[in-house]
Amino acid sequence: MPLESRGQFEGIRMIFNVVIPMVIDPAIGSFLISRYGIPTVINGEPGFIPTTSGYGSPQHHRPPGESAQALN
Repeated sequence: MPLESRGQFEGIRMIFNVVIPMVIDPAIGSFLISRYGIPTVINGEPGFIPTTSGYGSPQHHRPPGESAQALN
């Protein structure tokens, strides 16, 4: 693609990289949380607590400087 016409497709690129994931991801997240979440009632409202499985390994949620051996 020529450098001078690069901006013509920037809007299309933004639709695929921003808008479509912004519409699809909440539906996927809601399905996963309702399917694998922990059922609970908070302030009289039923709902689900998301588990860490949706966010990757628990290793990503450790405070900085805390090792895996410190948790055992």
